Order: sequence, then C-alpha cells, then structure tokens
Amino acid sequence: MSEMIREMRPDEFEQVFSIMERSFPLEEYRTYEEQKQLLRDPRYHIYTVHAAVDQKTENDKDKNPDTHKAVQAFLAVWQLETFTFVEHFASDPALRGRGIGKVVLQEAARLFSGRICLEVELPERNLAKRRIAFYERNGFYLNSYPYVQPPLRKGKKELPLMLMTYGSGVSKEKFETIRDTLYRDVYGQDEVYLTVHRAKDAAVRSFLTDILRQDETLYARFQLFDGHDRGILDMERYRRRVDAIIQKYAGPKQFISYQEVFSFLQEMDEILEQDVRMMLENGHFTEAFLLTCHLFVSVSAVEMDDSDGTRGMLAEQCVRIWHELERNADSQLQQQMYTWFTGQLECAESGDLEEYVEQMFWEAFLGEDFLQRKLAFTKRKAQEQKADSDSWSARYYAQKWIMYYIGLLEESGCAFAEIASYCKENWEYAEVRKYYAEQCILQKDYDTAEKVLAESLKMETGMSGLVRWFGTRLKEVYRMSGRQEAYKQQLLTMLTKESPGNPDDFRELKSLYSAQEWPQVREEIFRSLPKQARVERLYYEEKLYDRLLTFVLAQKGLFSLVQYEHVLKEEYPQQLLSKYTQELTDMAKHAADRRHYQEWAMHLKRMTQIAGGQQEVQKIVADWRVRYKNRPAMMEELKQF
Repeated sequence: MSEMIREMRPDEFEQVFSIMERSFPLEEYRTYEEQKQLLRDPRYHIYTVHAAVDQKTENDKDKNPDTHKAVQAFLAVWQLETFTFVEHFASDPALRGRGIGKVVLQEAARLFSGRICLEVELPERNLAKRRIAFYERNGFYLNSYPYVQPPLRKGKKELPLMLMTYGSGVSKEKFETIRDTLYRDVYGQDEVYLTVHRAKDAAVRSFLTDILRQDETLYARFQLFDGHDRGILDMERYRRRVDAIIQKYAGPKQFISYQEVFSFLQEMDEILEQDVRMMLENGHFTEAFLLTCHLFVSVSAVEMDDSDGTRGMLAEQCVRIWHELERNADSQLQQQMYTWFTGQLECAESGDLEEYVEQMFWEAFLGEDFLQRKLAFTKRKAQEQKADSDSWSARYYAQKWIMYYIGLLEESGCAFAEIASYCKENWEYAEVRKYYAEQCILQKDYDTAEKVLAESLKMETGMSGLVRWFGTRLKEVYRMSGRQEAYKQQLLTMLTKESPGNPDDFRELKSLYSAQEWPQVREEIFRSLPKQARVERLYYEEKLYDRLLTFVLAQKGLFSLVQYEHVLKEEYPQQLLSKYTQELTDMAKHAADRRHYQEWAMHLKRMTQIAGGQQEVQKIVADWRVRYKNRPAMMEELKQF
C-alpha cells in the first residue's frame, strides 16, 4: 500500500463524512447511518490521504506518527468482480487547488488492477465540464451512453449522470454490464428496476400508455410524476378514487368490518403518502388540501369497526399534512383553509373526528388577522352553546368554547381584569373556575383562590372528580400560604370524606405529625372512614398486618389474598392456606371451562410457595382427581402436580 494513500481507520470516519457533506449535494451521498453501515460490506473500502499536523506536544513525540495526521482527501470505492467503482472522491475544500486530486488518481490507477469507473454530472455547466476535463487529463474516458444514478436517499429522484472509465472507453455491451452491476450491487436495485432501464424508451412509453389507460389510479399518480403536470389537476378523479375505496370496503351495508379495516387503512394511507405527497412536492398545494379534506370528511362519515383506532391514525396524518400546507400556503390558500375549518366547526360534518379539526384550528392560523377572527368566532360559538345549555352535551361544548376563547384572550395579550370579568360571566362552568383559581395562585392571591376553591367544592357536590381537584388545590393553597392547621384539616377532610382512604393523602398527612402523635391521629382516621373506604390499603401502608389479615379473610374470593399474600405469608401461613383451600373447594364444586381450571392451577402453585403449602396442595389435588375424574380438561391441568 502507498505511503500517501492507505485504508481508512474506523476513528477517521467522522473526518471523511465531514468532507463528503461539504463536497457533494445531499442526493449524492447516503445518510450518516447508512454510510457507516456500508463499512461492513467487504466490497466497500474508503482510502484516505493525510497531511501531518504541524504542532506536536512534548508528550506526543514517541507516539504513532499516523495519530497526528489529518485527513486531506478520501477515495470511497467498490471493488467488484470485474471492475473497481469510485463512488466518492473528494478533498477537503480548504485544501483544493494543491494538486492532491491528480496524485490520488495516479495512485488509485496503480493500486486497483483492472478497469476503474466513476460517475460524473452531465457536461451542461462549466463546473461539470471542468471536472470531466480533469478526469480526462488523468486517463479517464467519457462514455456517451445514457445513464442515471438510482436514488441514494428515500424520497429522492434519479440523477442523470454519465460514466467515465479509466484507460479507454467501453462498448455499449460492456457499458450495460457495468451499469447493471452498479444498479444491483452498489445501489441495491432489484430485477424490475434493471429490466425497465434495459428497455428502449419507445417500448416503455408504449407499455406505460396501455397500462395507464387501464388504471385510473396510476394515471392520476403519473400526472404528478416528476412534475409533469403543472396545470390544473382533475380533482374529481381523485375524489372518485376515495369514494370507490370506501364503497369497496363498506359494501351495501355501508359498514367496514374489523377484518377489512386494515386493508382499508392501507389504501387510504397510500393516497395520503403517495398522491398527496406528490402534490406537495410539485407545488399543487390547493389540490393537496382539497384531497386531504375530502378523504378526512369521507372517513369520518363511514361506519366501521374502529377498535384499533384506524380513523384516528388517518386523522393524525391529515393534521400533519394540514400543518405542512399551512406553513407553505400563500395568503389565498390560508384564507381558504381557515374558511374550511370554521365551516367544519359550524356544521359538525367531521363527526367523531371533530377534535382533530379543533386541534388544527387552535394550533394554526397564528397571525394577528387570524387571531382577531378566531376571537370573534370562538366567542360566538360559546354564546350559541350557552343559549342551548339544557342538555349535558350543550353544556360540555359551551364550556369548551369558553375555554378556547379565554386561551385566545391570553394569546392576544388581553389584561387579566378583562379575562376575569369574562370568567365571572361564566362562573357556572367548573373549567372556568379552575382557570380563575390557578391564575390567582400564580399571582399569589391566596385569599381569593381559597374563596373560589371553597365555593367550587360546594357547587360540585356529588361530582367526585371535580371535588377531588378543587379539594387538592385548596389543600395546596393552605400549604403555600403557611396555614398549617387549615392544611391539616383539609387533608383530613379529603382522606375521610372526599377521597376516603386515599394512600397518598394518608402519607402526606402522616408527614405532618411526629412519631409520637401519629398513632392517635391514625386511629381517629380509621374510626372516621366510611364503610366503602378501602381501609386495607392503609393497613398495608402502616404494616398493621394483623388487621390486614382479618380484612383479607373476611373477603369473598381470592383477589385480596393474592394482592397481599406477599406480606402475610411469612407470619400467617396456615391462615392463608386455609383461605385458599376454602375458596378453591367452593369454586371446584361447579364445572367450568379450561380457562378457569388454569386459573385454579395457578392458585395451587401459589400455595406451594407458602410454608406447608406443598402438603396442602397434594391433599387438594388427590381429592379432585377422585371427585372430579369426569372433567378431562381439569384432569389435564392437574397433571403438572
């Protein structure tokens, strides 16, 4: 190997990739991960050219001199069966013009026996012409046969290039052999790709014409291919495709079954990921918007077994596309989009998917003009829903639009006094009071926050979730304002009335008392708990295992026993085994299915992990084998014992 050029060491890859990034367009090299993965291919090699670093430290003098050489240039090659392909050749941009390239090519010609070839851009620009001339001066010949480089990155297109070969040009037959080898071995293309590129242009056009006449979907997609159609697209054709897919899967019953949903999702996903994506890439933004909207509304209208969330997955894709469109849209399209979204919110045409329309309405259209229009729209929607507040759903939507409006008021920089006034106009809604209380807490107006939260607790009596929220925030207000006794009392109220037996509240209250004070407080809590409180969680928390055992033994079934067996079995093995035996004996009196027999066997296994359990299980199994010998499924499950 030459002293000037040698095979790259693994720790030099970062330098090489940096030169690659600065020397080639994005579509002419792979991603970092893919490029590094290539190093595992025995046919792929990177050779580096070095320059010694001028400055060395005293401690470096005796070290390997290669350590102090920076990569000046690199040569990435594929050593294939009949030729060597130079995929990338570049020098550090800061060092160009020093003759490095010429020397490297001469060294490469000496190192690689047999034919050498490389790709160059078409001689259409001065830079490309100079590069071709450079290679020609160094012994390469330009072959005039048509050639394209397959995409190196997902989503990129083919690049029209030319091949140069070292020493002489090649015949058309030899060129085609080299081309097919590159397509297959370097670019990983399959036989279909090779067959198409071997075909004559006229034959491909004739075949494609026949195919497109027979397939409307492919024809619509071909209109967008490679930007051929910059005019007005036939949107009716695309709408018919969406409608045809729905009709295909929904059938006369207008319902898509669970078995068909996945295939339906794939076909709709293909429209979004293929057709809409091509529209976006070719600048057909309005058409992309119209097609996405039609698909969204159509999917929301069709009945289906949506157990796996198919509708939601498609809706999320639509939202991503809408966001991309809104970022790239001109003012006219933005106005069109805003009108469509507000129209959907007016007529509720989106059905179950309305939340995705709301998400887009809320997150997009952020300019001052749109902000004012959104303020007016949300205020009107809130008023309309309030006027029809007899039903639960109307109250829900009224509250939702009121909160949207408050959020927009904040976004517009409105003074809190004005927002507070609007809140008081809508005091009946819990979310409004939540918001108002939080703002008071942020401003450290704890007195007002306390009044709002205490009032809300009275207003929401019977609504356990809301009572829990307001009670928790009231407790926090007392804590933050330093009102220790009120803080304790609120915790006690929550623990015994609002969320009886809640372990988190229990632990928090315990932290406020000394070890000497706590036992008495704890017993008062136990006496105050209502019957439905899950007091066993507190017994477990306090390690009161005698009381926990009493609770477990009193419960019907094995749920509580299984839950707490791990802390009780060491101290109370006999009591637990007796409980297991009693419950399993009662269960076995009635024939059941295999699933239940498997569950009983699992409990028997658990018993064997308790002291004395092996013997008890043997007795039970022996009894069941005699008593229930006519239950074959049960007998099979007992074989493991």
